[in-house]
Amino acid sequence: MLRDEFEGRLWADHHHILSEQAAALFADTALVFRRLTARLYDAPWQRSENKPRPN
Repeated sequence: MLRDEFEGRLWADHHHILSEQAAALFADTALVFRRLTARLYDAPWQRSENKPRPN
């Protein structure tokens, strides 16, 4: 079996897993940046008394 045939078959069998994991990584990274931005630019004077600070 040639190298290209072997790698092509691996890609065909598993590319969806790699794509899903990459999408999950990007989504988690975006969530982290949204939360950090919310904390960094939180304005305590605009928060109501019962609303907690963003995590």
